[in-house]
Amino acid sequence: MEQLNKLIFLSLIIVCISACYNNSAVKTSKINGQDFISCNIDKIKETFNLNLSDIAEYSEVVILKNDSVLKVEDYQIERVVVSDKYIVVMPRLTPALLYTRKGKFIKKLTPFGSSNSEELYGIHAQIDDERDMVYLLVCGLKLLRFNVYDFN
Repeated sequence: MEQLNKLIFLSLIIVCISACYNNSAVKTSKINGQDFISCNIDKIKETFNLNLSDIAEYSEVVILKNDSVLKVEDYQIERVVVSDKYIVVMPRLTPALLYTRKGKFIKKLTPFGSSNSEELYGIHAQIDDERDMVYLLVCGLKLLRFNVYDFN
């Protein structure tokens, strides 16, 4: 009887999985030896709401405080990198902005003395809380290192 229950359970799983993959909106392929599932958004007919609490244990709202010259709402934000101590906001085509985790503005992350416009904005940032450093990969494919409290 136990084997029959296992067989029925296994058959139901196979039927459910095959039903999902019969949808022409979903395609699977291999990329670098890994399974990759792609989905055509236009062909999706069924949707459902997902609460943030279903995927995250904790969330926090941080209000970014600016001086009168700098307004985050005026920027097109591309990326935000958050650590335990700092927040780096990376607007589109402008220098990255560094804040404390409480939202206090620290400084713009720009290379000192740089006149090359492609070095003024970053592609990605990495924050080192232990050393109070921010590493910024800039568009010119250079890695810049910033000490959080060095204002030179």
